[in-house]
Amino acid sequence: MEGDEASDALEQFKPRPYQAQLEEIATQNNTIIYLPTGSGKTFIAICLIKRFRQALKKPWGEGGKRTFFLVNTVPLVTQQKKVIEELCAVQGVGAYSGENGVDYWDKDKWDAELSQNQVIVMTSQILSDMLTHQYIRIEDINLLIFDECHHAVVDHPMRIIMKHFEGCPKHNQPRVLGLTATLLNANVKTHKVEETLHELEITFHATIATVDELGKVLNYSTNPNEMVQLYGSSQPTEVSALVIRKLMELHGLIATIKLPSPSPKHNVQLKNWQTDISGDPQKIVKAVKNMISSMIMFIEEFGIYGGSLGILAYTILLERLKRKTSTKEEELLYKIAITHSVDARAILLKAMEDKTGYDKIVKYSSEKVLLMLNILKEYSPKVLETPGVLLKVNKARKPLSAIIFTKQRFTAKVLYNLLKDVKDANPNEFDFLKHDFVVGFNVNPLKKTREEYYVKKASQQALLKFRNNDLNCLISTSVIEEGIDIPQCLLVLRYDPPLEYRSYIQSKGRARNAESSYVILIDRAEQKKFMKNYEEFQRTEHLIQRILIGGSDDRNEPSATVIERQLYKDEDVEPFISPNGGRLSAVSAISLLNRYCSVLPHDQFTVITPMWIQEKAFDKNGIERRLVTIVLPIACPIKEEIKGLPMFNLKAAKRSAALNACVKLYEAGELDPATMLPVRYTAVDFDDTDVKSCFPNWRNDDVGGENSGLPLPGTKKRVRKHRIQFPKLLNSVPEEDVYYLHIIKSTTAFQEPKDSREKALYNLLQRKEGYGFLTQQPLPRLCEFPMFMTVGEVATSIDVNYAVIKLNEKMFQVIKEYHYFLFEQVLAIAKKFLVFEGKVNCMYVVPVKDDNGYDIDWNIMTTHTYIQPVQPTSYEERLFINVTPENYKDCVVTPWYRVQPDRYIVSNVLEYMTPQSQFDSDSYLTYADYYADKYKLEVIGEKTQPLLEVRNISSRMNCLLPRAATINSLTDKQRKLVSASQGDDKTNRGFAEIFVAEFCVKYDYPGVLWYKAIMLPSIIHRVFMLLVAHELLTEIAEETKYGTPIRKKSNDWLPIKGSLLIATNSLLAQVEEPTPINSVDRINNPVDDDSGRRPNILSMKESLYRLQQKKLSKEYPWD
Repeated sequence: MEGDEASDALEQFKPRPYQAQLEEIATQNNTIIYLPTGSGKTFIAICLIKRFRQALKKPWGEGGKRTFFLVNTVPLVTQQKKVIEELCAVQGVGAYSGENGVDYWDKDKWDAELSQNQVIVMTSQILSDMLTHQYIRIEDINLLIFDECHHAVVDHPMRIIMKHFEGCPKHNQPRVLGLTATLLNANVKTHKVEETLHELEITFHATIATVDELGKVLNYSTNPNEMVQLYGSSQPTEVSALVIRKLMELHGLIATIKLPSPSPKHNVQLKNWQTDISGDPQKIVKAVKNMISSMIMFIEEFGIYGGSLGILAYTILLERLKRKTSTKEEELLYKIAITHSVDARAILLKAMEDKTGYDKIVKYSSEKVLLMLNILKEYSPKVLETPGVLLKVNKARKPLSAIIFTKQRFTAKVLYNLLKDVKDANPNEFDFLKHDFVVGFNVNPLKKTREEYYVKKASQQALLKFRNNDLNCLISTSVIEEGIDIPQCLLVLRYDPPLEYRSYIQSKGRARNAESSYVILIDRAEQKKFMKNYEEFQRTEHLIQRILIGGSDDRNEPSATVIERQLYKDEDVEPFISPNGGRLSAVSAISLLNRYCSVLPHDQFTVITPMWIQEKAFDKNGIERRLVTIVLPIACPIKEEIKGLPMFNLKAAKRSAALNACVKLYEAGELDPATMLPVRYTAVDFDDTDVKSCFPNWRNDDVGGENSGLPLPGTKKRVRKHRIQFPKLLNSVPEEDVYYLHIIKSTTAFQEPKDSREKALYNLLQRKEGYGFLTQQPLPRLCEFPMFMTVGEVATSIDVNYAVIKLNEKMFQVIKEYHYFLFEQVLAIAKKFLVFEGKVNCMYVVPVKDDNGYDIDWNIMTTHTYIQPVQPTSYEERLFINVTPENYKDCVVTPWYRVQPDRYIVSNVLEYMTPQSQFDSDSYLTYADYYADKYKLEVIGEKTQPLLEVRNISSRMNCLLPRAATINSLTDKQRKLVSASQGDDKTNRGFAEIFVAEFCVKYDYPGVLWYKAIMLPSIIHRVFMLLVAHELLTEIAEETKYGTPIRKKSNDWLPIKGSLLIATNSLLAQVEEPTPINSVDRINNPVDDDSGRRPNILSMKESLYRLQQKKLSKEYPWD
């Protein structure tokens, strides 16, 4: 580095005079530093870490302490970690948020992390939990830094952390430093500002400190040119009024829907005056109602064009939510909302057909949108170069660098798409615009869905590009109002006005350039109301400055008595202090109770959530209060109801009851004495005798590993086998020649198709010919179950013990040979080298016919014993072939000229078509030409022989799960994708297949039996498992002396019904993966390959930008 550059770098990290002054104050006492945005509060905190780092040098657990830097949002965790690492020489900086799964870390894990890192950056909730569960003590911390400390009000984790100071002597307490640019977390009347500031000081045991003169920081901090831009409300047009009316009707319709509870409930009889408040399925209804209200808002605020974008955005959200539904009623709710939303958007699109391009956007957008476009247009290079253009906002005549703040996430998304359409439609005026949007991007550690990671990656990419000037306009919610490090921008545009003082100060703080503008868009109808609030914001800001600037030294530190009264003893419910010194507040009790219940042993039918019962109570003065009672899950050893204290509001009443429940669990030994975390069900002792009895098939041999020479358990190289449980009712009976015949009955559960090929299969399923099976023992009645064919659902039942037949050895041999022929040659699924054992699992399939009642078709079994192989037919057979409907209709054929021949049902003999008929595409003139060119085959037989219309028989014989054709909710595209994934469409060549009979092998085995045989493997499996279930039910009934597995004749078992909703969602999840976007890196590639590669000379800033992009792509290696 050159001498001048080194000097500049040192100057950059040298504290400014006011920073050094505030650092000295914070070194001596607990301090809340109040400085405007951009004035270097974080740098003061880092200087303080350096001053206090002597206490960090001892090892953790041997007297060493740790510094904690607490932030309020997940994005700030990584940002502040990076800043500390760059500016502070400490051994390790750890960064932790909920995304790291820290909620379930134990003390050993935390000790390992604290041993490696001297400074810890985390969200405040994590440290609050660590203190509650005694993973760390207050005296183990030397410095506690709270970023954006104005949030520490009411039940915020920052305030909960400060309550843990109660049991710690003052000389062991850490130094506390708060950083804020607002001091107020909500709107406060001017006469209460001083009181609110004092409450914040009490919370942090500190005094507020700031500069002596505001002028000292104005050169470094925010001071934009503030202005309010007014727009008129758009008058509703006839079309917009119609759509709003339709949406209002939908809103009213949805409000009348009552959803059932999706989960099982506690079996508790409520009193007349009690109410179950455990769960509210109507929250879903309220959420959909809010979406409809937002659609109306978009039409009113954006106009018809933006309104259509808003409806589309919410329709996509509704469609995604529909796939996650747990009840049919919930799915129907989303379908209703989607249908009406699509209809409303169609009306808007129809109304805009008279215009195209930019004219369409201008005509059908609101005045508010047009005002925003005009403001952005002032930053266009072409406008800046055009003489005579009046610039009202961009008075500095600088290029665009803007942040547009919105109130809602969807507003940001809609604005992004609207500006994208504007840029595409009018590149002449808006080609300079390079924009993106950012919304909150926390990742739920329990879900970690790809969508959440995608939103996070997209948001981080947008921020990175904005910092490096690849973007000049960022649309965002309040997520970047606080703390996020963004470059100095020239324009902060409040598309939605700030509603709170904090939002006003923080969003204004993003405009850090001295020539920047802070513009608020206000409806003229709301001007008076907003200006009153706006002036109140400015008065509050000036009042705080008047109180604090130059007067920090006169502020007194809160006394211990005041802290005791207003911080430690201000809770409605007193905290529980364990004998080991643990402090559990009522605020934390509900989450701890839910965590305990979640680890109780359970299955899908067991309720593991506590039941909350609300009732009214009256004190001795007759004042009404709320009383909450908790009923713990059945797996919990505490069976009695647990009541809380009567409280004035429901929130406090629930906390009181939850705290009492946690105390009961602690006393019962269900919570750990030290950490107060659930202990009984979090781990399984596999050496316990009762546990071992649950795993009789798990051998107690070497677990395997690198040195043992054995593969690891659970891998394919070490499969642990178990004995198959065969139904005893399928065992053979020695020396017995009487067999029971059971008829397989099938009924189509779908309407007759219109397509001739599908109709042919439908007709085959309707025919009476079919199958039955023989056993030597009578079977119990079995329930009906569905089979899913490619054409639709088939309701299947077993008419058990239909008849009894006595077989001699010759007849039994015929049945066995047919059974083997069916599975080995017709279905081609029998495994080679199998030996007939004849002792267990004895079930023999036979063909049956309906002749005034069912009978075994002996003719079929004796006639058909062999399926000829697929090979070209002889010259004589081709020459004298006779193709008639009688010979070929409903028969099975195979084209012998294909490499992998499949089997087809002849759905129709096309007597009006011959090989000389016109081919169904322009590629060939006739069918004869097609076969001659593609397969080198010539028609030898009659040139007038009819053609065969065929339908492929799917080789997929798993009929237990729904096929694409059986799911009506799928679109045509989805059905095609699902069919392909299931193997149903592997032979579909994009057109209806028509064969020349001469080029096919025709099988003698009846087509109706061949097609119905496809269901046999699935039917046999279902019968097998139903019989196993029957024997288990019998054993349970005999052991418990409760119930009976035998049903009365008048009572049938309920049919098996699969969840079509779950099956649909599962199938769609397999085929609707995000489409990868292939990108080409052309950063260093020359346009002309012949001109050679340009020298790869990059600035340090550009190199850093590339490294950041590479790191982000490596962390999320997909688009």
